[in-house]
Amino acid sequence: MKKCIALLTVLMVVIPMTIVVVSGCGGPSPQEAEAKFKSDLQNLTTAFQALGNPANLTSIDSFKSAWKDVEKAYDEVVKSAKDVKNANITALKKARDDLSSTIGSINSTQSLTQMLDTITEAFQDFQTALQELYSPVETNQ
Repeated sequence: MKKCIALLTVLMVVIPMTIVVVSGCGGPSPQEAEAKFKSDLQNLTTAFQALGNPANLTSIDSFKSAWKDVEKAYDEVVKSAKDVKNANITALKKARDDLSSTIGSINSTQSLTQMLDTITEAFQDFQTALQELYSPVETNQ
């Protein structure tokens, strides 16, 4: 009977500890989180720069397709920012929402050149927010 109780006690301690160890103990380390965040910011920067590629400016469809790549990279930044203590992506979110709204308002009867001023302003705001977010990560390395 004592052996059975001892075995149950050990199992009650070992099983939860095993689950915690296997689950990763609550997430990445601060260094891993910052490295992931930095990598995601680099990917977003690359996707954002591709948006301005002349090949993507030939049609609304190609531009919106390139925007989808920016959106995917942006989503990764948002996810990884949650694990970085001092990552404040509020300005980036606002700039992204503004740019998304601007891009979403382009219809097939308009050309990109007709919307160029509006797109450029939203584009610059997004770029500024991205650079401001990226700068502190660079200085922490």
